[in-house]
Amino acid sequence: MLQHINVVRRFLDSLGKPDRVVVSFSGGKDSLVVLDLAVKHYGAEHVEAIYVDTGVDFPLTRDYVKLVEEKLGITIHSAYTPVKEQLGIKGLPSKDNRWCTLLKTRAFKEKLREITGRDEKILVIVGDRDTESETRSRKPPVRRRKWYLEAAPIKQWSTLMVQLYIKMYKLPPNPLYEAGFYRLGCYVCPALTSLERRVMIEKLWSHIHALPWINEYFDRHCPGTCPK
Repeated sequence: MLQHINVVRRFLDSLGKPDRVVVSFSGGKDSLVVLDLAVKHYGAEHVEAIYVDTGVDFPLTRDYVKLVEEKLGITIHSAYTPVKEQLGIKGLPSKDNRWCTLLKTRAFKEKLREITGRDEKILVIVGDRDTESETRSRKPPVRRRKWYLEAAPIKQWSTLMVQLYIKMYKLPPNPLYEAGFYRLGCYVCPALTSLERRVMIEKLWSHIHALPWINEYFDRHCPGTCPK
């Protein structure tokens, strides 16, 4: 594990000295690890993060973002994107039409432009890993965007390595993982597994039953199972 951490640090060193380091923080385990790696490498005073709130995020995740901000001693900027408002127009996202992703990306870039200077050398760190999807595995570890550099330092890490890192450094995991989730996203995400939907009903229903679009989501994905 320590060898892999040293590889990450050498990788970050190879990118030079940025003026601003910004981590894309979703509230998930991968972005937690890269956020902590960035803080340890650059120092908390030189790192900040951006969390994109869709309006249909789990309330537990919103609370968790504040917890991580306090735990690591950094600023996590919140960028709102109106996925909730667009649901009535575009309908629930599906695996073939994840229109929400574009809105989230746009909101992140707008907040990044807002908090950084135009002449600054900006490094954006993301928690992308090859094992998440074939699409992500095809992306290079360093990507030159229009006005910033994007890097994925744990691109080749396994899920086990991510979990070990969190245990080693006693980082607080998102409580949704402890409830039984594997990956995190919005509560209307089409990528939620049947197990995760079961967890939502059996363990979280008292906390989420009044959330907008929750009944419509369950009526689509598992009709007849949603408690009334």
